[in-house]
Amino acid sequence: MIDIKGIFFFPGILLSLGWTVVNFLRISNYVDELKVEFPTCTATNPNKALICIGTVLVMIVGRAPLERAFTKLFNRYLPTRKFPLESKMRT
Repeated sequence: MIDIKGIFFFPGILLSLGWTVVNFLRISNYVDELKVEFPTCTATNPNKALICIGTVLVMIVGRAPLERAFTKLFNRYLPTRKFPLESKMRT
């Protein structure tokens, strides 16, 4: 006997995969048209390396303070009855 997952789930995955492939092809055709009609819109940014390095530096510098702040916020709302303070499970 065929189960419900075999009837609905797997054909749904195949349909979704097909729809995704079709949309990727549409987008690639649209990008090709943009490159022909408006080449200035698709030109690479001369400051690309500077932007990438700046983004990585901001992520590195901002990571520790953000993690500390959100850990404090998370620990404030985490129930102490279920996860006692200073326990291994809480950390």
